[in-house]
Amino acid sequence: MRDPFDIYSETDPADALDALYRLTGEAGAPRSVSGLHYIGDGPMFGRAVTLRSLPSRDDHNAVSHRPHETSMEWAPTPMRSRCVTNGRCSSSRPAEPSIRSGWRHRAGQSVGRRAAGLLTDGHIRDRDRLTMHAVDTNTKFATGGFTLQYGTGRMLTPAEVNVPVALHQTLVTPGDYIFGNADGVVVIPETMAEEVLETAVIFTRAAIVIEDMLISGGGVIGVDVKGISGDVQNEMMRRFEFSDRQLELLEKNVTDLV
Repeated sequence: MRDPFDIYSETDPADALDALYRLTGEAGAPRSVSGLHYIGDGPMFGRAVTLRSLPSRDDHNAVSHRPHETSMEWAPTPMRSRCVTNGRCSSSRPAEPSIRSGWRHRAGQSVGRRAAGLLTDGHIRDRDRLTMHAVDTNTKFATGGFTLQYGTGRMLTPAEVNVPVALHQTLVTPGDYIFGNADGVVVIPETMAEEVLETAVIFTRAAIVIEDMLISGGGVIGVDVKGISGDVQNEMMRRFEFSDRQLELLEKNVTDLV
């Protein structure tokens, strides 16, 4: 079986979400986060390192602040990871302070030195500087928006690192795979990542074949091609090389999508 980092470039977040729902069903909370502002060239992909925030209150902050337990600077941050912070879904509660002081805020320390991106439902400052940083370092950012206000210590206080967090209604746990672009971000459980992504590759290849069939035949999707039919699968097999694992998942997860 391939490592997820070797698979994701062959598909996209939308097909990964379709594959995830195919494997799990669509009951329960959403598996993706939409409506975010995206900065960066290309898709965001990595493992989740999480920071949970709480509303700031002076008396609580004074007795609960434990730098080695609540700072992204001290959190184990493997390479190719994504820092995920919950901004408590409010534009009046920015997730981070400014980055004007050399990335001296908590998530910025990790993003700037070790991690490869930031995902938050909170608002952050300094869009222009983030954009320049993304260009210079190939870093990706997906945020709830932008604001003039600073956040940490004023509206929010870091509470715990590497614990489950909620972004909007989507659960993110440490080690989950984060896969996103300007359309949104899908959260893939660690134990399912390989199967989800390999199945997503199959969906991506099927979409290419279906689109070409529709264009060449003047058809309309949903009318002339209603799913991954036998004809579509035959053309997929002719045009693409499938591994034994992909053939297994084609039979398991895709063949009845007609």
